Amino acid sequence: MSQILKNENLEIHIDLPNENYNFSRFDWTGKIVKVKFQNIYLSSVERIDCENEHSFGKGFYNEFGIDTALGFDDTEIGGWFHKIGVGLLKKNDNEYECTKNYEIIPAEFEIITESNKIVVICNSKSVNGYSYVLKKEIELHKNNFTIKYYINNTGEKDIITDEYIHNFTAINKELIGNNYILKFPFQLKPILFRDTVNPEQKVEIGQNDIKFISSPKKEFFFSNLSGN
Repeated sequence: MSQILKNENLEIHIDLPNENYNFSRFDWTGKIVKVKFQNIYLSSVERIDCENEHSFGKGFYNEFGIDTALGFDDTEIGGWFHKIGVGLLKKNDNEYECTKNYEIIPAEFEIITESNKIVVICNSKSVNGYSYVLKKEIELHKNNFTIKYYINNTGEKDIITDEYIHNFTAINKELIGNNYILKFPFQLKPILFRDTVNPEQKVEIGQNDIKFISSPKKEFFFSNLSGN
């Protein structure tokens, strides 16, 4: 049963570690699956064409180590490496790919709930000199919410990783289209984009905004939008 943080403005639904999504990519600690603001849905799903909605990302799922997981390079094929916030994954070849479904030995999880906060603690096993304790706090405020991460390195080796959070967003479940404008507080410079994928040319890049001619059916992607 999802945990719900709720006040007069915000409602956040959070799946606990062993609920629903249980694959090897996204962090299992505090999976934010739905967000509503003044009863308007703000969250969506990664894909609308999949039979099992729990097999892909949704809401505000996050991930540690999109390019390489902790200890992957130190692990022999057939051995186990860490995916922070998930557990141990079994290495089956020499190239890590975040979208593969790896065999998993889940970490141990502890949940602490308060009226306006949920804390999920992930305790890893010690493998190949790596181990850690991850704590995630999701706290509800009047008009917003915060997510805080704490990682304590309990192993012998340094932990070098990165983390990002998805924003699978749709206003009242409305598909991307000409009703959306994405505005930036700086000038966009397409010449400096590292990646530009716009196969249907349905995404329009303006000086300070991005608009959509209609609903894209193919994936689009732009990176390094920071303006520098």
